[in-house]
Amino acid sequence: MKHIVLLAWVPLTIYMSGLLAQVHKNYTLRSAEGLSSLTLFTRVFGYINYLFYIYYLNMTIAHKTLIPIHTGVLFILAGQIYYYEKDLTEKKYY
Repeated sequence: MKHIVLLAWVPLTIYMSGLLAQVHKNYTLRSAEGLSSLTLFTRVFGYINYLFYIYYLNMTIAHKTLIPIHTGVLFILAGQIYYYEKDLTEKKYY
């Protein structure tokens, strides 16, 4: 049973490394060009609902630890889109 619990950390950690790489790339380029605001909003909304689901079903500690961190990183990405956007009135959200 412990092996299954340990395996829960693997995909969550891999996914987290992709999110952190995107945050670093945006910071280095000082641009969030190419990130879809609508897709990011959908991901944030989905993760907020997923947080309730995780705690309601009392899932593994891997989920209880990393999913809130993922949600926080998604909020950082949303902040980068807002911060690096030159003119929000010209942006098309589709």
